[in-house]
Amino acid sequence: MSKLRVGIINITGYAGAELARLLAKHPMVQICAVTGRSAVGQKLAEVFPHLSLLDLTITSDIDDADLVFSAMPHKASA
Repeated sequence: MSKLRVGIINITGYAGAELARLLAKHPMVQICAVTGRSAVGQKLAEVFPHLSLLDLTITSDIDDADLVFSAMPHKASA
């Protein structure tokens, strides 16, 4: 069975970073994209050294994912 390709919107917040940490350990999940306005273009490991096992660049959008988690602040997502 193939891994579920997951994206995370707003990786640069606490909830997004914690979600990435948890999902990175899941055997059936591959984090394929992450967004974060304040860090677009930076390597995820530069912003969050504890997530260095994920070789991703923070982008402004997510193009190809099976599932996308939103970790936006309440007011922004309402």
